[in-house]
Amino acid sequence: MRRARTLLLLLATLAVLGSAPTAANDEAQPLWRRCYDAIPWFHAAEVPDTEAELLDLVMGQRLVAHSETWVRKAIADAPPFPDVLARARETKKLVLWYVPHVEGQHMILPHLLDRYMMVGPLSHPDVTSLVDAHFVPIKLPLGGPLAARLGLTAPGFLEPALLVIDEGGKIVHRLDRISVFDPAWVRARLVDVLRSRDIEPTAPPAAPTAKARTLIGRGDFETAVRTLRTLDKASPNPTARAEIGYHLGYALYFAKQEAEAQRVWAATAKRYPDSIWAAKAAAYAGRGTDGAFGEGPLGRSMLNPLRPSPPKERTLEREAVRFLLVQQRSDGTWEGPRWGKPKAGSEGQPGFGNIKTAITALCCAALHAWRDEDPKRVSSALKRGEAWLLSGKHVTRGDAIVWTYADAFRLLHFARRLPTLEPGMKRRVRRRMQGWIRHLVEHQKENEGSFRHYTYRSTFVTATVTYCLHVAKEAGLDVPKAVFAQAAERLEKARGGPRGLYGYLLDAPQVTRTLKGASGRHPLCEWTLFLVGRRSAEDLHAALEVFFEGYANFERARKTNFHIPALDNTCGYYFFHDVYPACEAAKASGVHAKANARRLRTLIEALPDDDGTFIDAGFSYGKSYSTAMALLSLRALDDVLRD
Repeated sequence: MRRARTLLLLLATLAVLGSAPTAANDEAQPLWRRCYDAIPWFHAAEVPDTEAELLDLVMGQRLVAHSETWVRKAIADAPPFPDVLARARETKKLVLWYVPHVEGQHMILPHLLDRYMMVGPLSHPDVTSLVDAHFVPIKLPLGGPLAARLGLTAPGFLEPALLVIDEGGKIVHRLDRISVFDPAWVRARLVDVLRSRDIEPTAPPAAPTAKARTLIGRGDFETAVRTLRTLDKASPNPTARAEIGYHLGYALYFAKQEAEAQRVWAATAKRYPDSIWAAKAAAYAGRGTDGAFGEGPLGRSMLNPLRPSPPKERTLEREAVRFLLVQQRSDGTWEGPRWGKPKAGSEGQPGFGNIKTAITALCCAALHAWRDEDPKRVSSALKRGEAWLLSGKHVTRGDAIVWTYADAFRLLHFARRLPTLEPGMKRRVRRRMQGWIRHLVEHQKENEGSFRHYTYRSTFVTATVTYCLHVAKEAGLDVPKAVFAQAAERLEKARGGPRGLYGYLLDAPQVTRTLKGASGRHPLCEWTLFLVGRRSAEDLHAALEVFFEGYANFERARKTNFHIPALDNTCGYYFFHDVYPACEAAKASGVHAKANARRLRTLIEALPDDDGTFIDAGFSYGKSYSTAMALLSLRALDDVLRD
């Protein structure tokens, strides 16, 4: 009660958050912006678009400062919150506070997730009708003294978030760190809140696409396409046809008919511009114009192909495999929502093909590791994915980003795939692998024994690439011994401090050589040194103890967008730099192997979203990458636990 009174007092005395008007529906704005007006917000603050593609630490800090300035201005310009509570009392409704951004250093690209929310669940009629009937909606950032008093500060509280507040100003439900953008999932969470207060929610509007949506939920996209085409021909209602067109584009996209999906979305947007379904279709008709919409599982999860509550016979691994099979594109690749394709006019920008290649290699590796879950479909997926990986025309080296990972992760996959290949294919793959190795060896010489994936030389990249080269050598490829000796020397020099931890940068390791900063990458570095004969099984066990000691800190960074100075940590690649090497290290930790594997399995089982997928690296690399890494981690653990 004291907490509720405190909140009410604060709400009554502070001018709370948000300032910019909702987007106007004028002709100068793209059609998809109408999604921002699908809910009649009591007040809405516009999230500024930084339009940043590639980030470095300096730019990241600049964007953080920019977002904090925006939040403070929103607070100063907003109308008083008691007016919202008065409306709630007058209408006998709850307040639904959508928080698109929380002040702090944790999320520097909040506009991306705001677009997912606004174009996805917060413009879907199943959600908007519920909100209209039972809530007074506001869209406001959170910051300042109120955020601190409520304990809703970064990084413990993370956008995008929904807060449900009663007419007295008490928070009765909070849902933050949202990374499932399925309207049915969001609606179900709000329905749960209403029923907990003995309010029977208004039923969603009747949908002509109900049958097709069920088929999409089952993953039967081809049948859904036929059903929707038949429905379209039989329906005289323009509103219904707009909805049909939106879902037809969605079904076509996952049936791997992307070009036809784009055509249908564009036609729907043009023919029915007054429909919310046309606005939603317009968001997805812009392939290449905005990576936040055009690519990836997050941008496409308006109707997630995975059921939020899978039946008991569907295991965690089976759901993850199914997700990867659905998300593979017709060209054989997997994409991230931000990096899958550059914006229009930047087709030649180096690095995007590298990122797609690295993600595709890891997805292929995960499917190969779990091929028994669906042998026929996995075999087909691998054939398409490997054709892309072997083509050689997608990787840009030199100063381009992530090319070392593109080569290293291809080595990782094909080294494990070689024993299953036909002789002719095996010879072809080995030739390609030796070429990738030559590029990496030359790169290491240019970087004084280390590796980099961006502009700086780091411990985690050096350890990761060295590990992949070791896997290739174990598979019979020719890798010079000097590669491992030089990498080991660089890693050893980065190790220090009272805990013997590894810094982030090889050239300035002392900067982040603390438990907070280094506990996640400690198993990776120690395990890499173990592979080249410089560490023991007991050393790996000790590294895992460091990992577990600091785990809570760096797991909090998993859904963030960039470095977190407040935590002395990075969001990095939570799985590849932290969890996956810990799982591999556990296998080699001697008498402690099973106990370590069980602890790690428990951690991973707590990570998937309600749709059965995993998220990592601040959304930039998407759920395909992180779900693949979860599968590889689980396979490494199963190798220990099933013995």
